[in-house]
Amino acid sequence: MKRKIFFCTILACLFCLLPSAWAAPFQDGTSFSISGRTNADPEYSVSLSGILGGTIGAKYASDNNNGSDFTSLELNYYHDLPMFQNITLVAGLKRLEYRDDDTVKPQIGLQGRYFLSKKTFIYSSAFLGKDFYNGEIGFGHRLTNNIELNLNYYNLKADDLGNDDPQSEGVAAGVTFKL
Repeated sequence: MKRKIFFCTILACLFCLLPSAWAAPFQDGTSFSISGRTNADPEYSVSLSGILGGTIGAKYASDNNNGSDFTSLELNYYHDLPMFQNITLVAGLKRLEYRDDDTVKPQIGLQGRYFLSKKTFIYSSAFLGKDFYNGEIGFGHRLTNNIELNLNYYNLKADDLGNDDPQSEGVAAGVTFKL
């Protein structure tokens, strides 16, 4: 119960920041993303740039592992590292739920992007938290200034959750819409 109250408090704080973010200058604006994943439900994410010099993002994913739902919900703050081009430091909270067990844990990570051409890029991310790891490597292509197509491999592993070590991995194809 304490975890749910803590998580709801964090959500409330995030939504209190959103109205002030609309007045801030956007670097990349707002984006919405959906990815179809192998052996799993689609993954949904939303991000809003221009908050405290970075980006706030939320992501939801669900998978079926050994006959039980394995879901993750995360809230993150992304900040570009000025000394490294196209490298972003990420800090946030991840809520993992599996069987009758759920946990909310802090996470930290790095994301990188390397442009192969003006419109084509490769990217990767790695997130670590106490008792879990989340990684992704992919390929993206900008169709227009507002639409990107993505193809990636994802892997999420958790230790000792629901008396098991659930894992979600596979290939995802998705689209990102930028406003």
